[in-house]
Amino acid sequence: MSVIFRKMNEKEITEIYETRMTKDFPPMELKPLHNIIDMMEQGIYESLLVYDQEPVGYALVLLPKGISYGLLDYLGTFSEKRNQGYGGLILKELMTYYQDRRLMIESEYPDDAPDRRMAARRLQFYQRNSAVDTGVESRIFGAHYINLVLSGQQKNMNFVLPMAVSSAELLAVPPAEEVKDILIQLYTGMLPDEEKRKKYLDFWIKKR
Repeated sequence: MSVIFRKMNEKEITEIYETRMTKDFPPMELKPLHNIIDMMEQGIYESLLVYDQEPVGYALVLLPKGISYGLLDYLGTFSEKRNQGYGGLILKELMTYYQDRRLMIESEYPDDAPDRRMAARRLQFYQRNSAVDTGVESRIFGAHYINLVLSGQQKNMNFVLPMAVSSAELLAVPPAEEVKDILIQLYTGMLPDEEKRKKYLDFWIKKR
């Protein structure tokens, strides 16, 4: 089993948003569609349709210019394709697809989520599939997140190391202070308005 990615245009992401994403994510986590399209037009956001002979899911990724990190903003497997191993496979292939980036992931903090069971399942899924807790949490437009980074430590997978990333860089989890700075840079690209960032975004390092 393998997957490939194809960039979506405005019409395609509109259809995926309206027919899939509104069902897959709670309203608090879902950006307005026009924001996604605006960022695509700016060249800092990619909406990928995932194929295995036929469409099986989607991945939306923030890719600000000038930094070596990206943010996996949304990941979804089509409902009829779930529990077939596609989710983990997509994460693995994204690490190869974005050879010049390391991907950050936000996962809703289960205790503060509207659906605690679903949030816990998502977090466990990411942690099973090579995402490591960075020790940094955030509150984004009211939603509380744990921030993870893809580390390349997946078990039982023949992972091909991205050309632009050394094994030490891939496996290492950046220091929490660095992660916090990276997240601020990512969101500066996504939300240029400084006043809105101060009002709606907060990042902090967990107490040990």
